[in-house]
Amino acid sequence: MAVACLWLATGAFANAAPAFTNPGFEDNGPAYNTVLNTFKTPLSGWTLSGSGEAGVMYYTNDAFTTGSGYTSQIVGMRQGRRISQTVNGFTPGQNYVIVWQGNSRLSGTPEGWLRITAGGYIVWGDTGGKHSGSFVNYTSYVFQAASTNVTIQFENPSAADNTVLLDNLQILSTTNPVTPMVDIFPVAISGSPTYTSEDPGYGVPPYTPYSQLRMQFAGSYTMTLRELRRKWKYDVSFYACNRSGSLNDFRVMMDGVTLLGGTNYTVGYTWVKRSFECVSTGTTARLTFQTFCTGGGDRTVFFDAFRARSLGPQFQGTLFAIR
Repeated sequence: MAVACLWLATGAFANAAPAFTNPGFEDNGPAYNTVLNTFKTPLSGWTLSGSGEAGVMYYTNDAFTTGSGYTSQIVGMRQGRRISQTVNGFTPGQNYVIVWQGNSRLSGTPEGWLRITAGGYIVWGDTGGKHSGSFVNYTSYVFQAASTNVTIQFENPSAADNTVLLDNLQILSTTNPVTPMVDIFPVAISGSPTYTSEDPGYGVPPYTPYSQLRMQFAGSYTMTLRELRRKWKYDVSFYACNRSGSLNDFRVMMDGVTLLGGTNYTVGYTWVKRSFECVSTGTTARLTFQTFCTGGGDRTVFFDAFRARSLGPQFQGTLFAIR
């Protein structure tokens, strides 16, 4: 889907791994919720917190689930609600990923947001997408267990009216390393940028299968790079494409420093990869995309498939390189 949204662990998975209690949300019994448009609790095995609503959903023609392709009881979360569980059986020092099936409410609202933390570290920050007719398989970024017990939390962090849907949660051990991640949940917005998988009339399908960042007119969108190492060099990349018609110029900044583009910097009408190298000054960095709409009018540029890749330590000075 959108930036970092469908990152899949490609290394080998070990057989033995800890397991969630009630990972498919069926333990409250068959047809636990038969009331239209509701989130039913308590949710066996899980602790609920935060504002908003969360709970088991299972009802034909429910406004929240119609067209989503669910085939059993699922959990829905909206407007700041969280579910969490402390899972036993981790091996300290071993790497793991979380896999799940997900979707969003299809009609009437933007797609839902999802943030996952493991032991307090964010391992997923993206939208839930909108997938007509089926749930989609997702895999989190890799995390390393610090103890035998790890608290894992699923949250819809947006205060806006959107709903993310989850089912069939699982934990897998992996030989893949911990890598930098792009947490696309916005920390600052100006203008009207939005993540969307529904763009009738714009004619630009996402570069990755589902949602993309749409920036129309002038504005800015700031996200977060995580799991960085101080004074290490990184390659940050993304894909960009304009809506047919007029080009929207843009620049990319890291922690306020322009690394790519500016007024009159544009890409064309097909998806093209852009990247830059930088040296981190901490464990996180703010990544900002700003559009200028030079010349006025209705101009739209799309961004997708953000990635960050470690290039190793940089011991002298701070280097910025663009290519």
